[in-house]
Amino acid sequence: MTNNKQRNIPDGWQRVKLGDIGKVSMCKRIMKNQTSSSGDIPFFKIGTFGKKPDAFISHELFNQYKEKYSFPKKGEILISASGTIGRAVVYDDNPAYFQDSNIVWLSNDEKIIKNKFLNYLYKIIKWETSSGTIARLYNDNIKSIVVCAPPLPEQNAIVEILETWDKYLENLDQKIKTKKKIKKGLMQKLLSGDKRLKGFGGEWSEFKLDDISECLDTKRVPLNSEDRKNIKGDYPYCGANGIVDYINKYIFDEDIILIAEDGGYFDEYKTRPIAYRIKEKCWVNNHAHVIKAKKYFSHDLLFYLLVHKNILPYLSGGTRVKLNKSELLKIKINAPKELKEQQAIAEVLTKADEEIEKLEEKRKVIADQKKYLLNNLITGKIRIPVNN
Repeated sequence: MTNNKQRNIPDGWQRVKLGDIGKVSMCKRIMKNQTSSSGDIPFFKIGTFGKKPDAFISHELFNQYKEKYSFPKKGEILISASGTIGRAVVYDDNPAYFQDSNIVWLSNDEKIIKNKFLNYLYKIIKWETSSGTIARLYNDNIKSIVVCAPPLPEQNAIVEILETWDKYLENLDQKIKTKKKIKKGLMQKLLSGDKRLKGFGGEWSEFKLDDISECLDTKRVPLNSEDRKNIKGDYPYCGANGIVDYINKYIFDEDIILIAEDGGYFDEYKTRPIAYRIKEKCWVNNHAHVIKAKKYFSHDLLFYLLVHKNILPYLSGGTRVKLNKSELLKIKINAPKELKEQQAIAEVLTKADEEIEKLEEKRKVIADQKKYLLNNLITGKIRIPVNN
């Protein structure tokens, strides 16, 4: 299916070169001085292809180039010819322009392969040469690829099935996005004290991290990549921003909170976590501080109070900023005095997290099932009965 070496094809299918179904086309080159950082028509470069544009061109230039030079039709499949090779995006007919030879498409008359089927086909093609993975996709690379195409009615049936799964995944993505937005709102209100849970009205106090937690940094042991290579296993080896490896030994066997000592997402605290939590046996290197709440303070709440906290005033250093242990322990936190209220707030946020985790787990299962279907339907290993 993905190269010239394939010999067996499904019954009723035909072997086709991509170069035989359409001409490789691209937009006329746009010079940097013709773009701006804001404007009317998005200009997608290879780095922003399929994402949010960071460059724009004028209406006048867009209309002029669209009329005079090659331009994709609605439904044609744009693919990346550099960067992430073969990444596909369906052109939806919204005004936009694309970076010349870095983003190309097949001008396909759909007599042999429907564009919607081609879109799914691109997802399983391995863009390779005899020497291995290529760094750039040239026109000849595209045209020489040999694929197997079912009859058009079967293509339509395959596409209909896969689109159903895609829509289900899109719905799950929207639910996850909504749940995260709700949780973010809860965190802002509950952790600031703007919203109090029913039954609680006691005072809040300012605590230093040193007062409500113990630092376990002395237990940390760094291991370099060579050390870890010889002790591969199942226990997480944790660094500044998460798990970096798995080894067969552990230091910690308790619920701990880790905050980057250096290399953390400190200036992105609003959108990225500056702390994370490990509840299993693990090993921690010296790039992450390790803390644990004292018995009279909720460990769960402590994590939520830290995960998106602005700790920029506590950092030191120049090019690579650092959170020293002494400054870590000076971090100030506002929280309820009463442990029961701390636990109640944490419980609300924990439930929100559990709902998100369940949806994400479900999404992973559905995505795996869709991937299985994609690989088997597009290659003809699973056939769809259709009336030709």
